[in-house]
Amino acid sequence: MSLLSLEAIDHDYEDLPVLRAIDLSLAEGEHLAVLGPSGCGKSTLLRLVTGLETPTRGRITYRGEDITGVPGHFGFMGQQDLLLPWKRLWENAGLALLLRGVPKADVRKVVEARLADVGLEGFADYYPHQLSGGMRQRAAFLRTSLANRDLLLLDEPFGALDVLLRSQLQAWLAEILRRENSTLILVTHSVEEALLLAERVVVLGPAPGTPLLEEKVASAGAPFDERPYLPEFLAQKKRILAALLGR
Repeated sequence: MSLLSLEAIDHDYEDLPVLRAIDLSLAEGEHLAVLGPSGCGKSTLLRLVTGLETPTRGRITYRGEDITGVPGHFGFMGQQDLLLPWKRLWENAGLALLLRGVPKADVRKVVEARLADVGLEGFADYYPHQLSGGMRQRAAFLRTSLANRDLLLLDEPFGALDVLLRSQLQAWLAEILRRENSTLILVTHSVEEALLLAERVVVLGPAPGTPLLEEKVASAGAPFDERPYLPEFLAQKKRILAALLGR
């Protein structure tokens, strides 16, 4: 049984078609990247998975249960960290647990046990304005992970960062994913980021977003630092870029 399945998903905004014929399934521990031009429905796809929107047609199942249009199963992380400026790091990271009614003392213990995993040990009582951009993104990632460690939904999580910091956090995320065996859906505009962090790539065409190409990442088993220089990585990058450009 798949961990997550999207079956015959179509979605419209009033009379505007946004997504068409989306059939996707993820096995536990699998990493999927979704690419496509702006406006093709990539972010909407994540909102459908989270239950923040209900598809016009089709259904979404999680561990065999129909969760179509039902929020509360997952959190997701976007470009902006959206940390609450009046709350300390541990409160921001543990927000989903606090909203579920978990006692504050227990939430703090859970968060503090995970801070070293994301390189934030010792920063539990810091406020967002006291953290660097990279630290804020890692705190946002931890918040997403604590909402549901089974499935991480990341929407351009490093898109607002400079090239060097983005590269550092990509390597950091790759190591986290390897160590925790999390399942991932990553929405990104970067073909290179998709090939670095995913095991399978889906390319959506212009709106309404329909799958144009689906491939396994040829270099997924290679060491992270070596992948961008491998012939199979470069060949796949070229092929995916051609699909995105309609060539």
